Amino acid sequence: AVPHELSASDDVIVATARLRRRRLRRRARVTRVTLEVDRTARPSDVHSGSRDDRQLSIAIRRVALQRA
Repeated sequence: AVPHELSASDDVIVATARLRRRRLRRRARVTRVTLEVDRTARPSDVHSGSRDDRQLSIAIRRVALQRA
């Protein structure tokens, strides 16, 4: 886990985390990013008129790794 910040932007939640350079410099040149959430929402939680109580997954619009 890395320290991160959450902010709202255009009806979505944006998660931002800075990685130390040594985490990005691996011999295999592979950086693995894993996203985990502590809970998900049901359609009935989002829309009060919905009777659908299935647990949903998370939706990821974009992941960007940038060198600073």
